[in-house]
This record gives sequence, structure tokens and C-alpha cells, in this order.
Amino acid sequence: MLLLSALFDSPLRPLYVTMRVGNPLVYSAWSAGATRKKDVYPRPGSGEIPSHIQAIGNQVAKYLGQKDLYEPDTMVVRNAYGFLNEGLWSRRPSSDWSEIDGWMNHWLGEKDAFVMVVAFSPIKMAMNECQRQIVKKLGLRNKLSSRR
Repeated sequence: MLLLSALFDSPLRPLYVTMRVGNPLVYSAWSAGATRKKDVYPRPGSGEIPSHIQAIGNQVAKYLGQKDLYEPDTMVVRNAYGFLNEGLWSRRPSSDWSEIDGWMNHWLGEKDAFVMVVAFSPIKMAMNECQRQIVKKLGLRNKLSSRR
């Protein structure tokens, strides 16, 4: 519901969703929701992070009181969960996307996290949802979906 109101407020420009994330399940879920893979930062093999995305990451890290722990080039917040003696988990969870699991394990220590930025296009989202509804109503779905 939070996203929905923001989408209606800015239908003609990208909407940036941000979070601090160290869990591959959460990362892969938000990545899957993006209208295009290239709208997810950081991501495996993405190369240099654009300056406007780094700036968004800086704002998020500042808001979280962790600007001094934030690395703009990688979008990693080092020791993001340092306030927890044991970290969030003894072993990072895994997802159904092995590329993401390995990438996160490579870049993040047990108390680190990424500042994730996902750009959503409200118009593209609306068009995709309309198409999905039409396909569903016409019975043209040819694969299982978790969305009903």
C-alpha cells in the first residue's frame, strides 16, 4: 500500500525504493519485482554504480545513521548490524538464485549489508499488470505463478 500511493503520486518519473539488505531472499524478491534488471543497484556484474544512485545510497546511509560505514562504489554498509553481537544470522540465508547467493557472500561479511536501490516505472508496472490480467482472463497462462 505504501508503494501504491507513491506510484500514483509520480506516474511519469521513476520511483526509487531503497533498503538496507543482507538477505539474498529479500534481495531476489525486490529484484524480481523490478521492471528491468538494469534498474536494480547494486547487482552482480553491474560495473560502476551511477553517481545519482550512489547519491541515493548516501542519503539512505545518512538516514540510517551509517554514512560513515557506507562505501558508495560498492553500496556496502560495513558493520551495518554491528549493534547485534552475533549479527543477524550465523550463516547467511540462501535464495533460489545461486548467482545472488555467491555474489552476496563474496561482498558481505556477517554484519554487512548493501544499500539496495530499485527504480520502478509506474507506467511500465501498470502496463505489465494490465497485460497479466488480460492473459489471466483469457486463460493464456502457460506456467504456474505465485500471483493470482
